[in-house]
Amino acid sequence: RWILPHLASPDVFTWMNVAGSYPPAMLDLLFHDPRLEPLSGYVLDSRELGQATLGQLDIGPEDSAASDHLLLVADFR
Repeated sequence: RWILPHLASPDVFTWMNVAGSYPPAMLDLLFHDPRLEPLSGYVLDSRELGQATLGQLDIGPEDSAASDHLLLVADFR
């Protein structure tokens, strides 16, 4: 099991509902071919990023709010 941390914090949740009563949870999984070697990965929550990082990634601070599930990003060899 590969638990991905957030890009800008040690959190590991992939789902959250800010208006609901359920706590954030790790609901989303990243499946990959076992012949691939995982190199690095993270959960992207744009609300946690500073302006410089947002500019480098060409995203806005509220882009992650488009869904209650966060984006999983991974590199493989």
